[in-house]
Amino acid sequence: MDPATHEHLPGIRIASGSLGQGISAAIGAALSKKLNKESNIVFSMHGDGELDEARIRNAMLFAVHYKVDNLMARIDWNHQQTDGETDKVTTLGNIRLKFDAFGW
Repeated sequence: MDPATHEHLPGIRIASGSLGQGISAAIGAALSKKLNKESNIVFSMHGDGELDEARIRNAMLFAVHYKVDNLMARIDWNHQQTDGETDKVTTLGNIRLKFDAFGW
């Protein structure tokens, strides 16, 4: 069973992994829905270790600039990532303040 397809997990369109591509895909889907005047909301889920990736911050800035307001991003803040505890790999500080600072 492939977890990245809607055939096996209804409503799930992509499983992107830990490198930060998921937020960009979610923003693209949300922007597409917005441009097509659809009222759907796109949901995305990310691990706290994934927030180490600079592409996350770039995507967040893009979403704010283009007023992508139909996306809900959820962070699994479990303090773990592939390489160990997040604070030992890269200290994230207050994630909420970072999202607020980026206009989320």
